[in-house]
Amino acid sequence: RRRSSMAALLFGLAPPTSAHRAFASDSVLGASMVIDQAGLTTVSTRKSLNLSISRLESQTGIKVRVICPPLGVRENRERWADFMRPLMQSLSMDSNSVVLIAEQQLQARTGKLLGFLTISLGNKLQERFQYKFNNDFVRAVSNRFGSPSYVNAQGTDG
Repeated sequence: RRRSSMAALLFGLAPPTSAHRAFASDSVLGASMVIDQAGLTTVSTRKSLNLSISRLESQTGIKVRVICPPLGVRENRERWADFMRPLMQSLSMDSNSVVLIAEQQLQARTGKLLGFLTISLGNKLQERFQYKFNNDFVRAVSNRFGSPSYVNAQGTDG
């Protein structure tokens, strides 16, 4: 279930058109596009997502990466930078990339569960799809698929 939900999310982000196929050579096919250092997904889910992302990239030229950082890394700015810097280079992320960060976050003061999914779009993608990839759309997708109630109902690996 979760695999199909994540795949639907990925394919819903950018439907393929003939104009986008020219950028397919930029994709990093064969490399792992799902980095799970938090243990949120199984090997079969990562393989399925890698296959779906590869197809999406070959059809659209948009680089998509899914990162599940170790618990608590985002709480410290220096640790987060140290974690992300090598990933940005090794995964060929740039201003034409979409990065989905899946991590359970808690509000420190109240212990309330926060959104599970953060989506970051590269600047060139925002310019290229300014009316489709606007902040409202990204926030709506993140809220829908990353809300605590959705994650609790579907699980992190379905």
